[in-house]
Amino acid sequence: IVQFHGNAQNISSHFGYSYWLTRRGYQVFVFDYRGYGGSAGAPTEGGLVQDGIAAIEYVRRRPDVDPRRLVIWGQSLGGAVAVAALASLKDPSGIRAVILESTFDSYRRAARDVLARHVLTWPLQWVPWLGVSDRYRPLDYAGRLPRCPVLVIHGDADETVSIRRGKGLF
Repeated sequence: IVQFHGNAQNISSHFGYSYWLTRRGYQVFVFDYRGYGGSAGAPTEGGLVQDGIAAIEYVRRRPDVDPRRLVIWGQSLGGAVAVAALASLKDPSGIRAVILESTFDSYRRAARDVLARHVLTWPLQWVPWLGVSDRYRPLDYAGRLPRCPVLVIHGDADETVSIRRGKGLF
């Protein structure tokens, strides 16, 4: 399982989400994107996608991994990164399943939803159309996912990403 973590987090904050998988016999690879945790560099949409591709390719080449049995698990921003990374793989073979948890359909729409929640920021809902890139918009890449089961999970009590965004991606 290759886990793509969410925004404002790093591999140490996701231990609680994934340690139980190793107890059940799964191998789990968790990585930090550039500029997250202890990784050098500055995060950019394109850089995160490149990091995702590199993580998948790294896991595939490991001698202790069966490259025909990979599961990609993305949480929130990690799901958005995973969708673009998977759609950009030169060889998507071996991807057996994709799990997208609390992932959104559009960076701009997700940012707009956050601004719309508060009376003070509600009038600023137009700002994401000026300052947030949708170059790697998950909705644009979702149709190019590898042919495998895709599980989209989203809760209606998610305080960060509106379930509306998850439904849009689904």
